[in-house]
Amino acid sequence: MKPNTERRVNARLPHSSPLKVKDVAKGRFQRGMTINYSKNGLLFETNTFFEPGTEVFIAIEDTPFDDPVDGQDFYLAVIRHCRELDDSHFRYGCGVELVTRSFSFIHLFISRLYSVCTS
Repeated sequence: MKPNTERRVNARLPHSSPLKVKDVAKGRFQRGMTINYSKNGLLFETNTFFEPGTEVFIAIEDTPFDDPVDGQDFYLAVIRHCRELDDSHFRYGCGVELVTRSFSFIHLFISRLYSVCTS
């Protein structure tokens, strides 16, 4: 096994899979594509710009982590960076930190709503 030469604790591994991403506070789900992942994050491309610090819901169709129960994995994540791309099918590349994982979007949404109401 090759050593991790990145400054990150966990190495990024390539993985291409369709995903949907949505700002928790507004908007609709937008389409995108994963580029790589690590234990705690993802890099994906999309046509929507997200400000760093924005909380987003992510649904990954072919998850790189474990076998999903219903064909998708759902995450609450925080945008860490979002940059315009030059030569890609999509306009932006966004890096996220994964906060919470769930096998159900409804469960994830209700958990997020509960945490907002109780804080």
